[in-house]
Amino acid sequence: LRLEAGVFDHEAKLIINNIENGKFNAVKFENFADSYTLGRAVRVIKTESPYPFYQPSSVTDIRPKIDGYLWAKKYSDIEELIIHKGQVLLTCSGTIGRAVYVSDTLDNKILSHDMLRITCKDPEDAGYIYAYLKSSAGQKILSSFIYGAVIPHIESSHLNNIPVPNAPKELRLRIHELITKSYNLRDESNLLLDEAEKILINELDLPPIDELEKTCYSENLSVKIFSVDCNKLLGRFDASFHNPLCSAILEILREHAQEIINLGDERVSKKIILPRRFKRVFVEEGQGAIFLGGKQIGELDPADKKFLAFSQHDKLIREELTIHQNMILITCSGTIGRAALVPKHWDGWTVNQHVMRIIPSSEDIAGFLASDYGRELVKRSTYGAVIDEINDEQLSSVPFPLLKNHESMQKINSLALESNAKRFEAYKLEREAMNIMHNEVIY
Repeated sequence: LRLEAGVFDHEAKLIINNIENGKFNAVKFENFADSYTLGRAVRVIKTESPYPFYQPSSVTDIRPKIDGYLWAKKYSDIEELIIHKGQVLLTCSGTIGRAVYVSDTLDNKILSHDMLRITCKDPEDAGYIYAYLKSSAGQKILSSFIYGAVIPHIESSHLNNIPVPNAPKELRLRIHELITKSYNLRDESNLLLDEAEKILINELDLPPIDELEKTCYSENLSVKIFSVDCNKLLGRFDASFHNPLCSAILEILREHAQEIINLGDERVSKKIILPRRFKRVFVEEGQGAIFLGGKQIGELDPADKKFLAFSQHDKLIREELTIHQNMILITCSGTIGRAALVPKHWDGWTVNQHVMRIIPSSEDIAGFLASDYGRELVKRSTYGAVIDEINDEQLSSVPFPLLKNHESMQKINSLALESNAKRFEAYKLEREAMNIMHNEVIY
């Protein structure tokens, strides 16, 4: 009853045939796990409530950020939206098939209906199912079930009949343990960054960003209104540049920091690189440099990597696009101000021209830029009528505070480096699990 060509994809059929006739007997997915999706009746608001809410684009990041708050009055059963440790999540709308294992970071969080929930009948199979769905074979099979004329979708019922290799318990447990160890390291990495951010906030005596914002506008107004002196316009007539929240942040920094300098100061950064725009030529895996976009810099190992042709872009790759360990990445087009510290396994990869690179004098600047306060100061310089932009000159002028306590700055720096090291170890463990899945189970 399906007339879409993708359902009859030849490569997917070959993979299914290989699994069904492989080393291990194949069983249906429903023998391993139960899966379900939720109705599309969730309403999210910006006003803070007891129910922070996460979208799929955030959940796939190593350190997910809150996307809003659930309007509890409009949703009677909060419990069914909550996810629990040990579940496997799968994006089922828009971008299909991105798998996430629920560890401490996401435990008991409220998630969008666009994430399909999977609960394994044996909890020790969760890592195995995660690795299978994330494998190239699993991704190809999932793509053959996609439907939807405008926005792609997949349903839980589609998973039930997917063949899964029924590997011995010992092998399944081996993969599961590698995946859980990998996610435990990600949790530890996040805790280190939380500690670094806490030190930063305490040293600068910064109040929660939501509370600070409330002091900038009148509560009686339904819209945000403020005035600016003519002598403070600085040639900018866009309201976002004169955001009172940024002024409030800067006022606190002036009071509690030893000194406020610009991000381009040599004490903070050696160089800020904004690659030129170019027409991309992509090739198959193994024939070019791994190429990421701005949306992917928050992930540990992006699933949908592209490969930039060496033959067409060799000079540009060498001089502008290649990233190296402990560089700081800042998105500068579309979504402005997302920050990431480059982990060891990304060394030598490339990122597109919508992400600026900062070669830091010390890694402690990543902590401030990744915080809500740093991001607001970066976003302040945004320009563009349709697509938001910020350039390297504007990023260089972003204010950056030097702490009075130099030991605290060194502590933040060491925590950032330790966090990055744990992410590299997490990557290695997941790669090991995926190699076992590919070489010893599927093929």
